[in-house]
Amino acid sequence: MPSSSTSYSQAISEIRKLSFFGSRPGLERISALLPLLGHPEKNLRVISVAGSNGKGSVTAMLSSCLSAAGYRAGAYTSPHLIDFRERIVINEKGDGKKITEREFAEIYAKTKRAAQKLSPKLQPTLFELTTAMALLYFAERKCDFAVLEAGLGGRLDATNAARAEMVVIPSISLEHTQILGKTLREIAREKAGLVKKGALVVIGEMDEEALHEINRVCGAKGARVIEAEREVRLGGIKLHKLGSEFLAKRTHDYDIHVSLAGEQQILNASCALCASEELGLPEKAIEKGLKAARITGRMQVLSRKPLVVLDAAHNPGAFSVLAASLSLFKERPLVFVLGMMKDKDIPGSLAHISSVFDAIVVNQPKLARAASAKSVAKLASCACKRVIIVKDVRKSLAAARKLAGKSGCVVVAGSIYMLSEMLGSKEVLGQ
Repeated sequence: MPSSSTSYSQAISEIRKLSFFGSRPGLERISALLPLLGHPEKNLRVISVAGSNGKGSVTAMLSSCLSAAGYRAGAYTSPHLIDFRERIVINEKGDGKKITEREFAEIYAKTKRAAQKLSPKLQPTLFELTTAMALLYFAERKCDFAVLEAGLGGRLDATNAARAEMVVIPSISLEHTQILGKTLREIAREKAGLVKKGALVVIGEMDEEALHEINRVCGAKGARVIEAEREVRLGGIKLHKLGSEFLAKRTHDYDIHVSLAGEQQILNASCALCASEELGLPEKAIEKGLKAARITGRMQVLSRKPLVVLDAAHNPGAFSVLAASLSLFKERPLVFVLGMMKDKDIPGSLAHISSVFDAIVVNQPKLARAASAKSVAKLASCACKRVIIVKDVRKSLAAARKLAGKSGCVVVAGSIYMLSEMLGSKEVLGQ
């Protein structure tokens, strides 16, 4: 581990160095670190959120509902867009607040000192270190709940070191196939690896293959599975650019307003609703929490004239949802700004959106994992007649704005790391 830090900027500088070592699946490092911190996870009621798409939104929704019900709820997500502190938030009395810079530096120093006691072989990765930091912070601040978004998979993810009483899996699609498996069944098995004996599991819309595997794993562990898609009856759906409203019924009747745009957010809200009901939250708290939930980079309107929309879509499932949501935007011309990581299914993702846009501007984020702009542009040109390359991420947005004109619309997607770079973050890190 790097030397001790005394300030937030030094802490971020040292954490940035950890990102160069990448991610290493496995629980041995985090399991060795948490006892040295006094097992903070044992002082929290833990809810794990995993899945291919929607897990960040569900984490935000569920922690917001808990807060509206009077609980102090920690929310741990990754990656961030602008500020690393976005990853560690406490929701209380209907308000979400990031960990302060001073608190971050203090928690980092404590966690680092504990990690320095470990052998070189057990030194934590960036994600493992920040997971431990979040758990320690939530425990010290006496949170009632910790809602943890899994980073990669589930079974070997660092968040799995905390025993979750509930697991929410909003969706499963083919992703990270080199690590998680090449079939939906294999990926579902990894996600369901978060499920502990006797836990409650809430799932969203699932392919039959993934559903079968989740039921098999949960059955073996005596875990009860709730299918939100079947249990929540929806009606009166109205989709807007800035959110949606709908009626929902499970054990109670709800009038739901969600401030996150896109049809998929209705399904995410259904998962959060089921989870909230099972936790015994009042109807009004659920309605209030869903309305108050916010998360950056999910169909986020950045500016108007032209309309600029940012979305964290980065795999075929998310691009399919993005394509469906574009029907809400009538502005033309419709211009896409695209930058992707080379370990993603780029052809599968582009199949959903290339023919939808009048023009595509391809960039290349400043990360070793980034796919070359040339290779992405070649794939995009198979379905879109106008594809141009502007490697610099921020300049690519300027070029797209010019193509769209004041009456058009610019949609930016492909990688949350690309969005982070575009918005000017100085803390662009890996997982």
